Amino acid sequence: EYTYEPENPCMRTYIETNSNGNVYTDESISHYTNGYDTIAPTCTQHGWHQDICTMCGEVTNEYETEPYHNWVKIEENHYFCSRCGLENTNGASGQILMEDLTSEYGNGENYVVGYWNKGYVKFTYYASLILHEPMANGNDEIVLDFTNFVELTDVRAIAFSISEIRALATALGYTEDQYYVRFAFVPIGADSSFDYAITFTDTEARVKEISGDISFVQFVGLGETVRYTLTVTETAVWTFTSKAGQDSYAYLYDAEGKEIVRNDDGASNNQFLIAYTLEAGKTYFFDIRWYGSDQYGYMNVVITTAPVEAVA
Repeated sequence: EYTYEPENPCMRTYIETNSNGNVYTDESISHYTNGYDTIAPTCTQHGWHQDICTMCGEVTNEYETEPYHNWVKIEENHYFCSRCGLENTNGASGQILMEDLTSEYGNGENYVVGYWNKGYVKFTYYASLILHEPMANGNDEIVLDFTNFVELTDVRAIAFSISEIRALATALGYTEDQYYVRFAFVPIGADSSFDYAITFTDTEARVKEISGDISFVQFVGLGETVRYTLTVTETAVWTFTSKAGQDSYAYLYDAEGKEIVRNDDGASNNQFLIAYTLEAGKTYFFDIRWYGSDQYGYMNVVITTAPVEAVA
């Protein structure tokens, strides 16, 4: 015999009468858990997962989900994370995970580095300039005498002032177009070969208008389409392709916005591939997006040009 209580649907009461007439009663909770709720982790911030009973709504299980990088190989010794856009030479994460959170938390005033220390190693950190042209001694890095780092409270990240770094660089005789800014973690008591660093290169700002061969990593948001203007100075065959951890899509338009060609899976691993002859003196537009509206992240876009005769 089984009884059901609408106000407490997961309470089960069992009454059993055996052949001798003895009655046994048992009450227990039995959840029906096929519902769930999640907040996905970023590359440096934990997410969480909840299992939820669809009968009564009670959370039956809850746990944190760990941050991680999703490395995609561009070419030999060049990888990028399709989640945060970080690039490195070996596709390895190590003890420290880092990502650039400047656009989300910097308010136009600060560099912001998200991080997660996976181990028990203690770290200190510093900021430096990475020079586009090395100094006479061959060194391309200048470690700055800067200590005004701020640990954020609403996210696991470290912020430091863009204007203060710029002032230090100016005092050393360098302008903004001569360097990148780097933030590095250094383990206490270990050698420098164990450093972790992230370099702010402003990649997105310099690829909106394209005039020739280029390879760059671009963030594409949920349902977002990113457009580039193509300036064609010489008639050539332009080839567009991508590398990413998810399905990518691309379009090519003329100056009036008329679609010339689109592609979804022309390259391997669900990546787009477009090859088309573009004429000198004309302007074109190139759009990229994800195939699914629920997808977001970074893709590596590779654009190459070749003479028409060479391709023929």
